Amino acid sequence: MNSEIDARVGGDDEFIKAEVDAGEIAAEENGAAIEARRDAERASGGDVVSQFRAMTKAEKIQAALKGGREMRGVVARDVDRSLHAFLLRNPGLTLEEVSAMARMASFSPDALLAISRDERWGRNASVALSLIRNPKVPLPVATQLLDKIGRDDLARIAKGQGVREPVAIAARRKLFGSR
Repeated sequence: MNSEIDARVGGDDEFIKAEVDAGEIAAEENGAAIEARRDAERASGGDVVSQFRAMTKAEKIQAALKGGREMRGVVARDVDRSLHAFLLRNPGLTLEEVSAMARMASFSPDALLAISRDERWGRNASVALSLIRNPKVPLPVATQLLDKIGRDDLARIAKGQGVREPVAIAARRKLFGSR
C-alpha cells in the first residue's frame, strides 16, 4: 500500500514540476511579448496616451520634465501623483496649463501648494482663482489667495459660487470689511 502511495506522490511531484516549468516558460514568453509591444508602440509613434502607458516610471519622469504640451497634459491627468511635482519643473509649461492644473481636483495637493508658492504662477489672478475653487487646496492657502484676485471675482466667491463655505465667508469679510 505504501508503495502505491509513494508512486502517486512521486507522480504528483513530477506533474507539479511540469506545471511549474510550463508556468515559468509562459511568464517569460509573456514578459517578452510585453516588451515587444512596448517597443512597437514607441517605434510606431502611436498616440501620446498609449506611448505614455508603455513607458517605465523613469521614462514617465523624463516625459514630465521634458515632454511637449500634449505629453504634459497626459502626465497631469495620470493617477501617479508623484509625477506632478516633476511636471511643474518642465521649462515649457505655460500659464494656461498651470491654471488648468490648478483646477484639477485630481492633481497632487503638494503640487497645488507648489503652484501657489511659485513666483511665476502664484501671483496670477486666474491661477489664484483656480486654486481657490479647488477643494484639494488647504483652506488657509485658499483664503490667502483671495488677496490676489480682482474685486469682481471676489464678489462671485463671496456669493459661494463653486467654493467651500469658509472660503466664501473669508471673501465676504474681505469684500465688506471685518465685522
